[in-house]
Amino acid sequence: MDTAAPGSPELAEARATGEARPASREGEAAAEEEDVSLADASGTVGIPDVFLEHLHGTWKNTTTQGIEGYLKHLGVAWAKRKIAASFKPETSWAVVDGTLQSLMPSPLGDRLERFPTNVEAFDSDLDGNEFVKTSAFTDGQLVTTAVRRNAPSKPPFITRRWITPTGQLTQVNEHEGVSMTRVFTKLRSS
Repeated sequence: MDTAAPGSPELAEARATGEARPASREGEAAAEEEDVSLADASGTVGIPDVFLEHLHGTWKNTTTQGIEGYLKHLGVAWAKRKIAASFKPETSWAVVDGTLQSLMPSPLGDRLERFPTNVEAFDSDLDGNEFVKTSAFTDGQLVTTAVRRNAPSKPPFITRRWITPTGQLTQVNEHEGVSMTRVFTKLRSS
């Protein structure tokens, strides 16, 4: 899973370098087995329409701060940290089948992330590590928290996203007090 976003060091590295991939079928199968599938999620409950309307469209990463320290904290190798620092992703946001989602094309494929609100969703990183994530709209921010399924007592990965008064999308990824920030400018509405 997202997020340079929440998730493991492998996921953060993959997102930062654009090497993330869609959630695994295993994660989806596990969700179905536990009767918590993305299709049955609560969709966009609690996210104001005005936020969704503004978020809808394509955004370009224009500024990144703290990525070197964040990825180093996660154990990402030097060469990959340098590649990640130079990567400026574009991401598209939309509500599909009642659930907020983002799509980030990369050289290795498209990364699709879903944000059903107020329910647990399952995702996995490039190495097959599985995560349980929750998303909620709190204090004007879309907050996503991810924990490893096999180590729920470990510190979570938290990603906060909000629209600034100047209309930019700000994303802050945090783990154990170390964070990185990406600022996106809207290119177009979809």
